[in-house]
Amino acid sequence: MDGRWPAQPHHGHHQAPRHGGPAGSGLHRAPPPNGLLRPAEIIPGEPAIEVGFELEFDGFRVIGYIDCVMEDQNGLWFPIDWKTGSKLPVDPYQLGTYGMALEELTGEKVPWAAYWDCRNNELVSKDLTEYPKEVVQDWYRQFHEGIKARSFLANPGDCFTCTVLPSCSFAV
Repeated sequence: MDGRWPAQPHHGHHQAPRHGGPAGSGLHRAPPPNGLLRPAEIIPGEPAIEVGFELEFDGFRVIGYIDCVMEDQNGLWFPIDWKTGSKLPVDPYQLGTYGMALEELTGEKVPWAAYWDCRNNELVSKDLTEYPKEVVQDWYRQFHEGIKARSFLANPGDCFTCTVLPSCSFAV
């Protein structure tokens, strides 16, 4: 312990809950190694909230914002995305992108990321070691190729919030 951390969680620190994740999602309702979290500071004195980033991929750019970056007792930083809906994403795209962006911003490895499930007040983590930079770059290359080919595949299932519902023949 380096003196910056209290012995017990207090205001401004969060103890992550421990539970199982959604089946087949690769997500785990689990904390970082020591469970004690605090806001990271990319700019000294400012909590890392709504952290903007730009990633360059083979002729196109991805622009985004990470809701929050936290730090654990070991000094590891990780991105968190706040989720207020009834379902958590099961694919790794958003968290993998945030991990890559945070690595680009800080020069440090980002071994995991998480969703904050606002409905259940739980941190749901994702191991990012399966998604190195090359894997994330390949996702975006494939996305970009699909967009250039004007290939937009339907993904029916959550039609209530879908913005193309009025014109979708796949609506359930």
